[in-house]
Amino acid sequence: MLLSILSAIGACGASGVAGGSLLLVPMACALFGINNDIAMQVVGVGFIIGVVQDSAETALNSSTDVLFTAAADIASRKNKEQSQDDLQMQQEI
Repeated sequence: MLLSILSAIGACGASGVAGGSLLLVPMACALFGINNDIAMQVVGVGFIIGVVQDSAETALNSSTDVLFTAAADIASRKNKEQSQDDLQMQQEI
């Protein structure tokens, strides 16, 4: 119960900081009686995972930006062609 309360309070300040949640690991380890050396090893692994995760998130974000831009361009071109076809049909009548 104590861990839940402290984590909720700590999460309020950690949300705006990159990797801020890693600072909650030593607190949780201390509550469970885990040695600080092990806690710092977990934080180190968390930093490495954070770098890889950030790179993957950036790649995914960029690729979806390109995908949605291409989809919007294709839809715009189809609408433009449809409008031109409708205009030609009206002129023929």
